[in-house]
Amino acid sequence: MILYYALLIIDPSLIGIFINPFIVQFTIFTRVYFIACLLGVLIPGILFAIRSIKSDKPEINLQGKLLLIAFISFTIGALLTSSIPQMTIKVIARLILVTSSLEFYMGYLLPNWVKKILLKNDN
Repeated sequence: MILYYALLIIDPSLIGIFINPFIVQFTIFTRVYFIACLLGVLIPGILFAIRSIKSDKPEINLQGKLLLIAFISFTIGALLTSSIPQMTIKVIARLILVTSSLEFYMGYLLPNWVKKILLKNDN
């Protein structure tokens, strides 16, 4: 993190170059740093979701499934956003990121309306 900010202060082109306002061409250092950060989110997230899926409580189980989907879709969206400079791919990747944010919302908070739709109540 310190190296990232140092490069940003010394010469921002060492981080990346703006192609247009929506597209940035990142350097190798930035890509490696970005992948390391993504793995730092993805691996613990998947482990957390798998533990939740193994729960006996149906609500926790559902939250685990939603979080697993959220972590995977967030990673895919983030990788697409940062690696492919085509505008159509950027739009699709951003839609995937928006979807993942909704999945995170449902996975962490599990609103009642989601419970009613996705869980079968035998009572």
